[in-house]
Amino acid sequence: MPRRASRPEWVAKYVQSGQYVNKVNSNYYLYSAHSERKEGIPYPVRVCDGYIGRITQEEGLIPSKGRNRSASQTPAVSPPNVWAFGVHAAILKCTDKIQSGLQRSSPDHASLIYVMSILDTVYGHSNQVLYEMSVLSFAFPGLTIPVSGASSEVQSGIERGKKMIRDAIQKTYGDDWALLQAYLSLSVIVKNTRGYKVTDIQSYASDLVTKYGLKLDTAAFEELNRKGR
Repeated sequence: MPRRASRPEWVAKYVQSGQYVNKVNSNYYLYSAHSERKEGIPYPVRVCDGYIGRITQEEGLIPSKGRNRSASQTPAVSPPNVWAFGVHAAILKCTDKIQSGLQRSSPDHASLIYVMSILDTVYGHSNQVLYEMSVLSFAFPGLTIPVSGASSEVQSGIERGKKMIRDAIQKTYGDDWALLQAYLSLSVIVKNTRGYKVTDIQSYASDLVTKYGLKLDTAAFEELNRKGR
């Protein structure tokens, strides 16, 4: 596994077990997380559970929504929103023909089937929270993921969709997919007062990203966002 990137001591002292930090430009954001086993990956994959707060050298940990701090101590700060990006972007890149096929075979439910198939492939299940916390909610906005009781047409489409997506991933990324998925789980979209920013992939993943021509920058996200409007 790649070595954890170094971070300042004034950041590290706030990071406890079950937490991790994302650096965006010169800012550090703290999140809670847990590990899950994923099919095809021989080691646990980190799953984000939520945003905790921002860490600064001057003020330490500034909790989300300013919890436990008075207005005189902490200026009003809008915490960033975070969406999964890298893994979904890699799948979207190699499955565009699947999306087109669904538009022809199931025009009334194509986007729902496609999105749920991707979520099922990545997480083993799909729900509204996973959808809203991923770039899929920008590329395919306004969907309602059924809690249960999806129609037979939708359920049948998802099963076919998952198989086609797995085949496309294997054909495109082959044996690199397990490691690539682990790296790309660190690629997220962050929204703060300055707009949207895609976190940088560390240098240890750059060779794989370049090898497959993946576009994982803010411009690529904005292009997906425009398509969904």
